[in-house]
Amino acid sequence: MFIDILYNLNERLNRINFKQIMKSIVNTLIVLFLSLMFIGIVAEVVVDNDTSSIFRFLNDTLFSHIFMFTSFPYGFLVVAIALLSLAVHERSHAIVAYKLGDRSLKAQGRLSKNPFKHIHPLGAVMFMIFGFGWARPIIIDSDKFEDPKSATAIIAAAGPLSNIALVIVSAIVMQVMIHFNIYPPMIVAQSLFIFFWLNIVITILNSLPLIPFDGSKVLMILIPDKLYEKLINSYSLLITSICSAVVVFALLFSGIFSDSVVKMLWANETYLRYDCWVDKSSAISGDIQAQNYLGNNYYYGFNEEQNYEQAVYWYRKSAEGGNEWAQYNLGHMYNNGYGVTKDYEMAVFWYTEAANQGNKSAIDALNTLLCVDWRYDEILYNQDK
Repeated sequence: MFIDILYNLNERLNRINFKQIMKSIVNTLIVLFLSLMFIGIVAEVVVDNDTSSIFRFLNDTLFSHIFMFTSFPYGFLVVAIALLSLAVHERSHAIVAYKLGDRSLKAQGRLSKNPFKHIHPLGAVMFMIFGFGWARPIIIDSDKFEDPKSATAIIAAAGPLSNIALVIVSAIVMQVMIHFNIYPPMIVAQSLFIFFWLNIVITILNSLPLIPFDGSKVLMILIPDKLYEKLINSYSLLITSICSAVVVFALLFSGIFSDSVVKMLWANETYLRYDCWVDKSSAISGDIQAQNYLGNNYYYGFNEEQNYEQAVYWYRKSAEGGNEWAQYNLGHMYNNGYGVTKDYEMAVFWYTEAANQGNKSAIDALNTLLCVDWRYDEILYNQDK
């Protein structure tokens, strides 16, 4: 009796397609998350979160912890451009593999210009949440190539090379605009700049000699043929892949990779010139943070001829828009008579505006100017009035 029950239970379990069930659960979670993402986008654009308890709850529990919404719409632009760049990357792999003899990729739809054909749903969601993810990798048939090892290396190299091409194109467009003093709307300037630096990051990351990045496949061409055949058909490749995956996740989650790339980019004069161009385009479009940055550029003579009058002009625009650092900087200009007539009362006024937002530098400046203890309880009192 008991054996019959176990036998029937085993038969029923064998009829269940657990793989299909897991796929359905994952797809459902992805659809649910994308729906919440859409709600978040609508909330950011058209809904006043402070007056909606539902959106305030979602923002506190979900949206504020998602990369895509940490600096909307900047995060949205990064995600969209990253997914498009990765789609170009994977399509380049597929085109080269097709040219070398693997015709199956055309039937799989991997030669399509439609980026959605190359985007991996889970990889896209990971990008939206954490700021890094992956596209749908191509699956090649090595038997279709005369020299599988060389073909694999060439196919792997095609991905990073496509991203380098995107870097060059975006750099040329920005360089032409800078040369002719063209400052497009903020969204255009930021998109070009994101294309530039994000494809540099994708190129560097995929060039690492770690599995599963393209750099590891390119290096395989240096391995003797007999050792290559043994390696790809042995457990050592699996062990190496696991170790590489651990290293990759450690680099990404620890921030070591991103910090290294940021330091490298900020040490490059060309990168800084493009960044200043974006600041100026954004400032002209009315972005108060960019206006403060542009004021700093004029104040320090950074990528602009030092001009205190222009610094005051942009600090004032940003300060009137409510930027606390611009308010502090404008107070500093009045306090020292840089670009304006030295005015004690105006210096106190702008320092106070910044202090009321909790700016510590402004608080210290007021303590010095007024010889009083400007405390946080006074700031809170001023904010409540």
